[in-house]
Amino acid sequence: VVNKDRVATANQQLVQDKFRAGIIYAKAAIADVTLKAAYAAVATGNQTAFNRAFMDFHQAPSFVGEPDLSAYSGQVGDGILVKVTDDFRVSEVKVRLEDAVGTLLEGGDAVMQTDGLTWAYSASTEQATIAGLKFQFKAYDLPGNETVKTITL
Repeated sequence: VVNKDRVATANQQLVQDKFRAGIIYAKAAIADVTLKAAYAAVATGNQTAFNRAFMDFHQAPSFVGEPDLSAYSGQVGDGILVKVTDDFRVSEVKVRLEDAVGTLLEGGDAVMQTDGLTWAYSASTEQATIAGLKFQFKAYDLPGNETVKTITL
């Protein structure tokens, strides 16, 4: 028996809204022929491209281990590596460098490496002192889910 007068709690409404948004994303994804084919290619068993797109909407990227800052010494061109994975595809990784009080010093896009897991960023400004610097890494997948990791030197 369904109670049509039932009012969803705030938490239930959030779940329903996210579910609804996932359906909207999956419908849009399979309307794109190339994206539909990509989702279909990773579908398993009885899954469809729609199912995989819906699942992707509900799964944010994740960082694998800690970012590799071992080559960073505050010089222009110093390399920073971060590994990110997703249940489907990581679409972009952004890097932001701030001083100890949160002032933006530099930032930009990391570049995916040939292994498909590692993203590289090259420093574009020189920093005389690196103690206290904060690196913020933001990873995104195709539906726009965001995962953030911050490291303070």
